[in-house]
Amino acid sequence: MSREIRSLIFFFLLAIFLFGGPAIALWSQGYRFDTQNRRLTRVGGIFVKTEPADVLLHISREQESRLDKGASLTKQVTGSLFYNGVIVKNLLPRAYDVNIIAGPRRFTWSKKLEVEPLGVVRASHVVLIEKEVQGEFFGTASSIAALWPVALPGKLGDDITSVWFQTKNSPILLSLRLDNPALKPEELFNPRTLQRTGSIKNILFSANGRNAIVEYDTNAIIWLPDAQGKTEKARLASKYLAKIAQESGTPVQSFHYVWHPLTPSRFFVVVKNGFYQVDTAQDQQLRITRVPLVGFGIGNAEAFFLTRDGDLFRINANTEPFLITSSHREDFKNFSEEKNGGMWKIREGSNQTFVFTNAEGDAYMLERDRIVPIVRKSDALALSLDGVKLVFAKDGKLWLYTLTRIADDFTLEKRTMVLLQDIGKTPSRLYWLQTHWHLLALFPKEKQTQFLEIDFREPLNSWTLNLDGALDTSFWNPRTKTLWVLAEEKILKWELR
Repeated sequence: MSREIRSLIFFFLLAIFLFGGPAIALWSQGYRFDTQNRRLTRVGGIFVKTEPADVLLHISREQESRLDKGASLTKQVTGSLFYNGVIVKNLLPRAYDVNIIAGPRRFTWSKKLEVEPLGVVRASHVVLIEKEVQGEFFGTASSIAALWPVALPGKLGDDITSVWFQTKNSPILLSLRLDNPALKPEELFNPRTLQRTGSIKNILFSANGRNAIVEYDTNAIIWLPDAQGKTEKARLASKYLAKIAQESGTPVQSFHYVWHPLTPSRFFVVVKNGFYQVDTAQDQQLRITRVPLVGFGIGNAEAFFLTRDGDLFRINANTEPFLITSSHREDFKNFSEEKNGGMWKIREGSNQTFVFTNAEGDAYMLERDRIVPIVRKSDALALSLDGVKLVFAKDGKLWLYTLTRIADDFTLEKRTMVLLQDIGKTPSRLYWLQTHWHLLALFPKEKQTQFLEIDFREPLNSWTLNLDGALDTSFWNPRTKTLWVLAEEKILKWELR
């Protein structure tokens, strides 16, 4: 080989090293050439996780100028045993229109996502439900006048497996299993045998779902199939309530009832100047505290009581309540005086926060030792199942309030209020799905149900389901994604898939 050829090979390889080496290094560090802006820039990606997993992912970039042809990418995603989402890499930093399609039977998910250099924008809570939700009449051919769901409290919301109901032509209370449609309704008892002829005000079920307090205006019936050595499962609570009314000076009509979170034979009677514990197994009632109360609630294996001075007590396995937190007296004074919707209901949020709501649609947050107002006179509100987010509707608009900092697909600081959607109508109920990122909003007047995602990035995906039935008489099971409504005097089942 001549000297000239060797020199030519040397300089050729040197040129490859000098120019190819940096190019490979830049490529490995995420640099690409942006033909539109004529410069090197680092790329990013989009991560998507969907339910169902088998979808068609289409990513496109709108034409930004006459010379710009735009860009698009279509990817078929197939779920597997170890499916945990899919990531699309090497996207230049700009806005992309993302569409996810799961066939003609399901709604299409759309979102405009902004890709940043070396960043991965996430859409990890994509749920595509079927457009047509078929209702199914369930359980009994009798005409149902009223029904009450038996809700078993859990960490991810109430699990509803049965209902109590009364038919149109009989006062007898019956029980129906919702998880086994083959079973016939079970007859429980006839309130008339216990001199109860008025309408039932409410039914409260114990944590195990077996015991119940059937509440009337002037008395209550206790249903105790678990009671040891008791021949009668249903009996009047007069002997307990009359003594409490006499001692506390509170009429029975103003009583509130809370089952003990761990002991099915015990329940609490809440009055304005304190609360009592009734032990049905021992046939006795015991005064717990004489401190004036303004709120109460029940959580997962524990109960809460709020005093007029801002002290929050918790009861779980212990008989005696113990103090969780105490608010600043001056801050809490205004909160207590503003109460006009009866007793406050207490729900525990995340990171030692508590949410107080009342019948007027007011909501406050108790954080450590201070009270924070959230909303006054909302039309409907719901705390997420993970206790992190509160959604409420007011004046035709849907709002999101964060009880703690959210760092997920997007970041929201603590105590941030975001407008989700101007829905232009008033919902009666808001139900959360177990994903913590999706809602059902019920509109009885329009006979509609809206399925909404909690993602304020445009556009907001909101799909309307035309469900028949009296949506103001409904209950929701988040575990099975099933909505139960009373329609045509029968139980109607709507299952989201």
